[in-house]
Amino acid sequence: MLSAHWDREKGVTRLLLVNEQELLRNGMTQLVERLDSDLEIDAVPDVETALALPGRKTYSIALIDMPDAVSEFGAALHRFRAAFPDTATYVVAWDPSPAMARACIEAGSMGYILSVAPHRELIRGLKRALGRKVYLAPVVLDAAFGGDRNMTIASVTEEPVRRVLERVLWNQSPEQIGRCLGMSVETVLGCRARAFSLLGVSCRTQALYVLAAKAREDG
Repeated sequence: MLSAHWDREKGVTRLLLVNEQELLRNGMTQLVERLDSDLEIDAVPDVETALALPGRKTYSIALIDMPDAVSEFGAALHRFRAAFPDTATYVVAWDPSPAMARACIEAGSMGYILSVAPHRELIRGLKRALGRKVYLAPVVLDAAFGGDRNMTIASVTEEPVRRVLERVLWNQSPEQIGRCLGMSVETVLGCRARAFSLLGVSCRTQALYVLAAKAREDG
């Protein structure tokens, strides 16, 4: 898992890397450092260690590596999301199953990056994550849309609506969004409804899928 927090006073981005295998932790650290040399990186082996870190830092981005034993992964992802509701969270997975990807999205992940993808696609996924943008591996999108290349997806450009949608994609609740943006819950719900209407969807999961598909088509 990579987790980043921009410290405006110090001018650095803090990253937390969580991966159960030391060799892979080191390799991912080097890869991400090449993408952004200004990162300040800590590394731990699992979510429980991350949750117990002294001082509980705030993170803006998390990349959670899927462990070999996946039976407890969903519960760990839920615990992380509950502890870090303001964090845009991504799963880095070896499993290309569209069903697994959807389960992670519904558990609060903002993206599903395949660690076994070709290098160029892996880099694209990591760059999208570091930019706090939605991302789904091509195999996941192809399964969802049947390879449709003629999708027409509206852009969400209205500022209040865009800001609310961004935090909806992070899986924040209307109450959390309202506190962060200084809006009433009613205003948040109205902006969310407007965003879903523009995208032609009815829930966060659908919104994430269509926005990931739009990003893929836009290159």
